[in-house]
Amino acid sequence: MSELNQILDACVYQWGPAAIATPGYCESAMKKTQDKIDKELKNNIDALLTETKKHLAPATDKTSAGKIYVTGYARFFGEGPGCDSVSWSYWDKNPSPIKLTSANRKIMNKMVVNVNTVLRDLINR
Repeated sequence: MSELNQILDACVYQWGPAAIATPGYCESAMKKTQDKIDKELKNNIDALLTETKKHLAPATDKTSAGKIYVTGYARFFGEGPGCDSVSWSYWDKNPSPIKLTSANRKIMNKMVVNVNTVLRDLINR
């Protein structure tokens, strides 16, 4: 399961059984994802861009060289207290649905900022 899917399952929708039955699943998913952003993302994206560049069309007298466009990601959530008591749990019979607390939304938004920083730093080097 991708890290984004795991966070969506653990912290937002709780559609899988682990999200419902495992205490601390949301916090664990966010920590695991942040660790991957910190330790793996830069090298993975760098390798992807390096390999992709090898396959770009070269410039000719009639065309310009191939280009790679890298966009960032938008933050998903507002961070005010308005959703602190809201749950988007997929199962309406979930006995203890995870709420979209401002603390969790801030952490998830910060991960988006961190990914964008990695992308920007790679592009600007």
